[in-house]
Formats: sequence, structure tokens, C-alpha cells
Amino acid sequence: MSKNILPSSYLKPLLANKGYTINDLKAEVILMLVENFISHYIRSEETGKSKNIFDDVDRTENNCRIDNNHKIDRISRFKKLRNDLLDLDILTIKKLNETLAKASLYLQTTYSPYTILYNIGIDTFTKARKDIFTKEELDIWLPDVLSIYLIIDAKNMGIDFSKFPCIANDDFEDMIEFFMETNSEFRKRDNTINSIRNPSMIHKTSRVSLRIIEKIFNLQ
Repeated sequence: MSKNILPSSYLKPLLANKGYTINDLKAEVILMLVENFISHYIRSEETGKSKNIFDDVDRTENNCRIDNNHKIDRISRFKKLRNDLLDLDILTIKKLNETLAKASLYLQTTYSPYTILYNIGIDTFTKARKDIFTKEELDIWLPDVLSIYLIIDAKNMGIDFSKFPCIANDDFEDMIEFFMETNSEFRKRDNTINSIRNPSMIHKTSRVSLRIIEKIFNLQ
């Protein structure tokens, strides 16, 4: 059931000014989340501060086979995706915070649908992680995986990215295939078969994504 949480007095002027539907606004907020998670992933990788499950499998022969087959340089792929998002001139959380810091009260209310939706997305992410991951797993999260699943789940839920062509036209099949094959290698290594009783980190991350998208999708 949809929940009315966006004040129409703020929402209607914003949509009219941007030539958006409520779907377009939700799509851009989802891309704000994606850009934030991708930036976190790239920054962590470049500073060597990442604690990523792929680090374990990167040292195995099996993962070399996966990487060679898919010819994926993960960091380069995500840098390109982030650059594509920035080229679309989406509103990033950095831009939003900078704008609000010097904005008039009127401008702050104009942007309030963005802040409401974005904060709900982050709050849902935080709660979902605590619900789905064990205490030991909370230090190991996958912003790269989450960013792709957010887009895939949003599309599957019916959110249209036609205002953002590079997202609408990319099925991200190469990344999903990489995640799934990596997931399979983990299951072979850990001798786990039942994904419901023994969900992997990738599977748990996909559940976090679905919760975020369902929450945003059902807001009005």
C-alpha cells in the first residue's frame, strides 16, 4: 500500500519545474543512493581501506577464471558508471548538502522531496543491514553489489529510468553474471547449497536492496 509522505505543496512545484513525474523523482533519488554507494566503494578501494568479501575469493584460482572470462575490471567499471551518472547531472548528496547549506527557506522546502526520499532510503538501508546481516558481517558490506542491485530491483519494480538513458539502456548483465558466479564459488568453497537457510553476503545484500526499493516505490 502506498503511503502519502511527500507534501503536495512542495512536490507539485518541484515536478513541474523539472518536467518530472513522481516516478522520475524516485528514479533520481535511487541514482543519488547509487552514486553515494559507488563513491564509497571507489574511495575504499583506492585508499586500501575496503573490507570486501571479494578479497577472499580474489586469491583463488577460481576467481581468476571468473575475471578472465568476464574481462571485468571492477573499479574501472564503477568509475565509468559514476562518471555516467555525473554526466547526467543528477543531484548527488554532495550537491544537495552544498545547496541546502546556503539555501533560503523557500529553496529548502523546494528540495524537501529529495531530502525526504533520500533519508528514507538511507534509514531503510541502515535498518535492513542490522536486520539481515549478523553482527560479525556488519563490517563487511558490498556497496558495489548494492548499487547494481538497486538499479536492477528498481527496474523490476517498474521504476522507469527513461530520463537517464545510460541507466535505462544498460542491463548490467556483466556485473550480475560476475556476482552470481562469484556467489557460486563461495558456495563451493563453503559447501553450502540452500540459499534460504545459508544466504551468502551477495544474497543478503540483494535483500537489503529490495527493502530499499520497496520502501521508496510505495511512497507517495
